[in-house]
Amino acid sequence: MYNKAVRWWLTIILVFLPFQFYLTMFIERFWGTGASAFFNRLEELTIVIFLPLAVIELIKNKDNINELYLLILLPIIFICISGLLSGIVNGNKMIVSLHGIFAYIKYFLVIFIYAAFFSKFSQFARVFYILLAIAVIIGIIASVQEIWALSNRYLLHIRPEDILYLNLTQILKDTHLYTDDLWRLGLFRATSLMINSNFMGLYILLMLVIYINVVDKVDFKILCPLVLGIVSSVSRVVYISFILIGCIQLLRKKSLWIAIIPVVLFLLYLSPLPNSLMVGTHVQEVDGFSRLHGEESGNWDAYRAYTRAKSIEIWKDYALLGIGPGMFGGAISLKYGSHVYEEYNFDKMSLIRQWQTLDQFWPQTLAELGISGFIFLAVFFISLIAALLLLIMKHKTSCYKEKGLYLGLTIAVSIILIYTLGYDLGIPPIIFTYCAFVGMGLGSDKTV
Repeated sequence: MYNKAVRWWLTIILVFLPFQFYLTMFIERFWGTGASAFFNRLEELTIVIFLPLAVIELIKNKDNINELYLLILLPIIFICISGLLSGIVNGNKMIVSLHGIFAYIKYFLVIFIYAAFFSKFSQFARVFYILLAIAVIIGIIASVQEIWALSNRYLLHIRPEDILYLNLTQILKDTHLYTDDLWRLGLFRATSLMINSNFMGLYILLMLVIYINVVDKVDFKILCPLVLGIVSSVSRVVYISFILIGCIQLLRKKSLWIAIIPVVLFLLYLSPLPNSLMVGTHVQEVDGFSRLHGEESGNWDAYRAYTRAKSIEIWKDYALLGIGPGMFGGAISLKYGSHVYEEYNFDKMSLIRQWQTLDQFWPQTLAELGISGFIFLAVFFISLIAALLLLIMKHKTSCYKEKGLYLGLTIAVSIILIYTLGYDLGIPPIIFTYCAFVGMGLGSDKTV
């Protein structure tokens, strides 16, 4: 009964994450910032509360634990050691170092939480098909938003800045906000029920990768809204990930037709478009709306370039261990008033206070953890891939769906690695969900 209750909560949190932003916005509107702050940190609270319970559960069932757990755990331990050493050497406050280390490893710990409480593939399947249904709904809504925007612009000839978009931010805030970055390649960048188009596209893509690998035959009724949702994101990072996954499917000689779709998108992306398809220069910037909706050009690209350069500048002065976790580039450094910004003449304080991120995961890692922490993080992903490949080899004669899960999770690592090149690692709907899937797959392995 106890384990079942835990599994229920761990399932609920996965259902909650895609809608976290808008739910917290809704809660803040009616119950204030205190309640919304609680829901905004719900995944972190879940990790903190359930990790000790997971450790107890794993110890109780230690006969089910194999070398793969250690393979994934060791790099995490070394990341912690590297972070602690960095904080001590630089004389940073221990609370800052611990908080900073937790920010780096918290989502990796999700693997062990789900591995402890999900011990059957059927348990994973039930959770996955719930999330797949959510992804399909998100894709359908994105398609409706896309069709509405395109119809208003190209059929009714309404100026882009005058269109009343079917956007939850506008509905909840009862306001009309517009930026040029809502459009790209002549297409509207739909957000559906998620915070921005990039996150929406990445979430749907994650579900698509797992889906096409765990089923014998792809259902067009499921595939179509997923692909339309990905296309509607009009996100470079999503398209690049989609292309890579399509190429992998092509090499595997499976679902050849699905590999053609990313190629078409790639050609579309490279094709020169007539000026009539491009939005003009009118921009109405309000309260970081561009950042909220995942804009990737103009001021945001300049901000990324600046923060990347500053990260490298700091790393050069603290090459081996970095300046310390929690000291630069995120909400923790701002919460504890890091001295680094003043020392390095960081002149984008208004932007980082507003956005709470550098959106430069690997450069930030170099600055905070140095080359040692950078290497240990890279080793974690290598170890994760190695563990998944070992699971595939161990399940050669097992059920097709189980092998497909491990293969899908291996391929999906590429999504995470690609988006961390231009974003922060901590996108809960993607990284938390992915690590939960890995944990369920690891817990389902009975080939000890």
